[in-house]
Amino acid sequence: MLIVEAPLVIDGKELAVEALTLIATLMEKLPDSTVALQDLQRHEAHTKMVDWMTFPAAPEETPVGVRDPDGGMLSVPINWRWKLWASPYRVAFPADAFDLVVRTAKALASFLPAEKMPDVPAPTGGAAGGSSGPAEVGIPVDWVRKVRN
Repeated sequence: MLIVEAPLVIDGKELAVEALTLIATLMEKLPDSTVALQDLQRHEAHTKMVDWMTFPAAPEETPVGVRDPDGGMLSVPINWRWKLWASPYRVAFPADAFDLVVRTAKALASFLPAEKMPDVPAPTGGAAGGSSGPAEVGIPVDWVRKVRN
């Protein structure tokens, strides 16, 4: 089994060994691949090369080291803050690669800090929300045009 020994520090804390094992297992099942964890909140990506390398990465960008000219890279959101990337290096991924990346992303979710979602203000006056809009919007045109006796 491939072992990811280099620590990955996120928010000042080392990522749990169990999380690194999940990443190592993914890399073992997708040999000759590059894996990255993209932090959409901090606009950076942690890419596993020889060691973990951190590069700037805007949320809409593909992280450095994961870019594949043939478009074979895969990405899966983990939570509102993170995205898991995998990219083939020399050999195309097997057919089940996306499923492997999805399962790994789901398993990693409990180890990665999630973005604190902003509090949404409650409607004033105790109502459940805004108005339903004008009644005309929901009435089918053919119903309105029916001739009534």
